[in-house]
Amino acid sequence: MKLTVIQRSVIGLGAALLLELLLGFWLLRTIESSLNAGRMVAHSNDVLVRLSNLSTKLNDAERESRDYLMTGSQDDWKLIEQSFAGETGLQMQLRDMVVDNPPQVQRIAELDPLIKRFIETVDSIKTATPERQRDLSNSVMLQNNGIRQRTRDLRDEERRLMDRRLESQTANTQRTMLFATLGTLLALVLVGGSGYLLIGEVRERTQAERTLLDQKRLLESILNCMSDGVVVADLAGQLTIFNPAAEQTLGLGMVDAAVPDWSERYGFYQPDQETLFPSERLPLARAIRGESVDDVEILVRNSARLKGAWLRMSGRPLLDDHDNPCGGVVVFRDISERKRAEDERFRVAAESAPNGFVMINRDGHIVLVNSQMERLFGYEHTELVGQSVELLVPEAFQRSHPRLRDAFFAAPAARAMGKGRDLQGRRKDGSEFPVEIGLTPIQTGEGLLVIGAVVDITERKRAELETQKLNEQLERRVAERTSQLAAANEELEAFSYSVSHDLRAPLRAMNGFAKILEEDFGARLEDGSRRYLGLIQKNAERMGSLIDDLLAFSRLNRQTLTRSLVDPAALAREVFDVLEAERKGRNVALDLGQLPPCRADYNLLRQVFVNLLSNAIKFTRSRTAARIEIGSSNGEGQPTFFVRDNGVGFDMRYADKLFRVFQRLHRVEDYEGTGVGLAIVQRIVVRHGGRIWAESVLEQGTTFYFTLSGDTPSG
Repeated sequence: MKLTVIQRSVIGLGAALLLELLLGFWLLRTIESSLNAGRMVAHSNDVLVRLSNLSTKLNDAERESRDYLMTGSQDDWKLIEQSFAGETGLQMQLRDMVVDNPPQVQRIAELDPLIKRFIETVDSIKTATPERQRDLSNSVMLQNNGIRQRTRDLRDEERRLMDRRLESQTANTQRTMLFATLGTLLALVLVGGSGYLLIGEVRERTQAERTLLDQKRLLESILNCMSDGVVVADLAGQLTIFNPAAEQTLGLGMVDAAVPDWSERYGFYQPDQETLFPSERLPLARAIRGESVDDVEILVRNSARLKGAWLRMSGRPLLDDHDNPCGGVVVFRDISERKRAEDERFRVAAESAPNGFVMINRDGHIVLVNSQMERLFGYEHTELVGQSVELLVPEAFQRSHPRLRDAFFAAPAARAMGKGRDLQGRRKDGSEFPVEIGLTPIQTGEGLLVIGAVVDITERKRAELETQKLNEQLERRVAERTSQLAAANEELEAFSYSVSHDLRAPLRAMNGFAKILEEDFGARLEDGSRRYLGLIQKNAERMGSLIDDLLAFSRLNRQTLTRSLVDPAALAREVFDVLEAERKGRNVALDLGQLPPCRADYNLLRQVFVNLLSNAIKFTRSRTAARIEIGSSNGEGQPTFFVRDNGVGFDMRYADKLFRVFQRLHRVEDYEGTGVGLAIVQRIVVRHGGRIWAESVLEQGTTFYFTLSGDTPSG
C-alpha cells in the first residue's frame, strides 16, 4: 500500500522521537556509568590516601623508636604511641574498601600480621635491655621495609585499577559525546525531512484546495446556468446540491426529509396522477443504491405547482476515488409543453385515421372521437364526448361491459377486444353491425386512457359468407371430379386389362398364322405374297411393342414412388453394359463423368437411363465412331444430369413434340421405335419433381438434360 505524505511525515517524526528517547535512555545509562566510574576512582584515591597514611604512621613509629633508643625520653615514646593510635581502625577501613577486589583483600590479609609483629616489636623495645633494644631496632627497620613493600604493592595495584577506571570513564564520555552528536544529527535530519514533506504537503493541499474551490465555483456557475434541474444526495439521503433550475421546476427548494418522505414532501405522482410515486423507486433513491436510471416520467404536484408538471428524470450513482458509491445525482426537466404538443398531435392523427377512433378514461367516459367514429355510429361529436362508452355497446352487453372495462384498466395491455368472439356495435338508431376493436392503453397528461380502434367489418363478413358459399360449391365440385376421376381410373384399368388381354390375343393369332403360312406354303407363294406375310408379322410385332410401351406408360401414374439413395454413375454404367447387344459390332465409346448421389426410385431412374441410352445408341448408328457422354452440372441450386451423343440430332423447331406419346421426329423405316420412350422418361422425371429438356443440332448430336427434386441427399 502506498503511503501518503502525511503518513510518511508522521513516521519520520515518530522515528526521530523514538531515536531521541533511545538516545536519552542510553545517555542516562552512560552518565550513570560515568558517575559510578568517578566514584570508583575516588574510592581508589581514598584507598591510596589511607595506604599513604598507614605508611606514614609506621614510618613515624620506626623513626620515633630510634629516637627513643637514643634519648630514652618519654616524650619520644608518647610520639610512638600516638603513631599507633587509630592504626587498627585504618586497617579495618582499608579491608572494607577493597572488599570488592579479592587480590587486594589477599594483600591486606598478608599485611595485617606484619603490622601486628611490627607493633609488638616496637612495644618490646621499651622494656628490653640496651643490647636487646639494638636488635629490636634493627628488626623494626627490617619489618617496616617488608610492610613498605606490601604497601607499595597495594598502592601499585590500586593505581593500576584507578588508571583503568579513568580510561573507561574517558572512553564512555567520548562515546557518549559521539553518539549524542550522531543521534542528534540523525534526529535533526528526520525532523527536517518530515518538515520538508509536511511543507510540500501543505503547499500541495493549499493548491488543491484552491483548485477545488475554483472547480466548486465553476460547478456552481454551471449548475446555476443549466436549464435542467440537478439534485445530489449522499448515501444517507441528505440533499447536498440543489440548483436553481431544480427549485424552479419542482416549486420547492431543498427540504430536510428522509428518503421515504421525498414523494410526499415534493408531490411526486405516478402517471395515473393519483398514486404517489414510491419514494424508494425515485431515480435519485435508486441512484444512491448504485443503479442507473433513464427517462422516468413523473408528475410533480404540490402547493407551489397546483396544476402539476410532467418531469423526465435520469439518475446515476456517484463514486469516490476508489470507485465506491458515495451518493447519487438526478437530472430532470419539465416536459409538460411537449406532452401537451404530443397530445395535440395525437388528436390530429386520430382525426385523420381511416377507422373509427375512440378514447375513454378510467370512468368509462368518452374523451375523444374522430369523424369516422361519428359516421359509423350516426352520432354528432357533441353527442358522444363526455358520454359513457356503453352508449355504443349493444343492450345485451351493457350491464356486463363496465366489469370488463374495469378489469382491463386493472391490467392494461394492447390487445384485440373480445378475441374469438363476434363483436357488435350499436348505432344511434339502435341497429347493430359487426366490428373489430383493438385496445391500446396510453399514459397522458390526463392519466391512463384507452384507445379503441373500431373497424366496420360488414363487408368482410359479407365476403366471408360469399367465400364460404364458394368453398362449399368447390368442395361439391371436387367431390364430383374425384368421383369422375375414380370412374376414369376404373375405365383406364379396364382398358389396360382389355389391351393387355383382348388385344394381345388377336395379335398373337395373326402373327402365329402368318408364320404357319410362311412355313407351310412359303415355297409355293409368290414373292409378293411372302412380302405381305413378312409385313403382317413385322407390324404385329410392332403393335405388340406399342401395346407394351402404352401399358408401361399408363402404369407409371399408379406405380408407387419409393425413394432411396442411388448412385447414378453406377446405375448408368450398369445400363450401358446391359445394352451391349444393341451396340454389338459397333465402336461406341462411353464418357462417364462424376454424378452426385441422389434420392430416387431406383427402378424408375434405371428406366430413364435405359430409354435415353437406347436412343443415343440408336441415333448414332450412322457414326463410325459413336460417342456418348453422361455427366452433371450444378445449376439453380441442384444438380442437372445430362446424356449427350454425337448422333443425327433433330430440328429444334419440333422440340415441343419430342416428349408426346406416339410422336416421332424420324421415319420408322430409318429408326425403329414406338414414340413412347421419351414420354415415359418425362413422366418419371416429373413424378420425381424435376423437369427434362433437350438441345440438338442436326448431324451434330443431341443432349438430354433432367433434374430430380431433392436429388442430393441431406446430411
